[in-house]
Amino acid sequence: MAALLNPRSKALRDSGVDRERITSPDVAALVRKNPRVLYRPLLTDGKRLVRGFLPEEMKLLLKV
Repeated sequence: MAALLNPRSKALRDSGVDRERITSPDVAALVRKNPRVLYRPLLTDGKRLVRGFLPEEMKLLLKV
């Protein structure tokens, strides 16, 4: 679940959490407190996930 956290997010850096050691419940609590810590956008087709703005991966997922 920590893979959904964007290390470039100022909110995440300011939180002081250790991305290598954070537990899933702690990720959930952090996201509830400040959703800006997540990669955006998050796109899925139910099987694959694209984290962040990656145009080529987004096209593949959306079959554009």
